Amino acid sequence: MPALIPGLAVVLVIGMIIAVGVGPVAIPLETVWGVIANKLIPGSVEAVWSSGRENIVWDVRAPRVILGAIVGASLALVGGGEPCSR
Repeated sequence: MPALIPGLAVVLVIGMIIAVGVGPVAIPLETVWGVIANKLIPGSVEAVWSSGRENIVWDVRAPRVILGAIVGASLALVGGGEPCSR
């Protein structure tokens, strides 16, 4: 049971990375990881992708996926309280 929360966190991160790569313009997971790593730690990865793909990942898809995770977590917290008694 103690490994449940970290395991679910790993599944969430993997799902978020996959979600950033899926769309009308398919972006390989290596490119998604590279763009995110390069934005968080500049110069850590050699940029071998186009600026268009970088903008799609960083400016369009990543904020939407992060917002979706936050909204999902918020809804889970709201529904996670004790049931109301009548």
